[in-house]
Amino acid sequence: MADKSSGRETADGRIIWHSALDGENGILFASFESAQQIGRYLRRKGDALVVEKDDGTSEFARDASFKVKFAAGGSLSLESISRPGYFIRMQGTAVVLEATDHSPAFDAESRYFRVPADAR
Repeated sequence: MADKSSGRETADGRIIWHSALDGENGILFASFESAQQIGRYLRRKGDALVVEKDDGTSEFARDASFKVKFAAGGSLSLESISRPGYFIRMQGTAVVLEATDHSPAFDAESRYFRVPADAR
């Protein structure tokens, strides 16, 4: 994820960081659009994370919105708006949505760092 103040942020040309689709404003809320498939967003569907076309419904907007939680060392975690307590987590090469178990392993796998676009 890149760090730009324009509100439209990209990471390696793959993800566009937007204000949350559910209408929450500010740096604490975000939605993530595919840069390869414009109009398709990362969203919660059941207990899975999928990339789907925005269908314009309020349910889609909530499922595609995440709360940004800042942590020590400049890292951040991403909590589902529609499923509080569930965070985006890396498991190997997969990105999943899981409830936190407050373990050090979970914390390490659910924290991310924003990289300014001009730093790549």
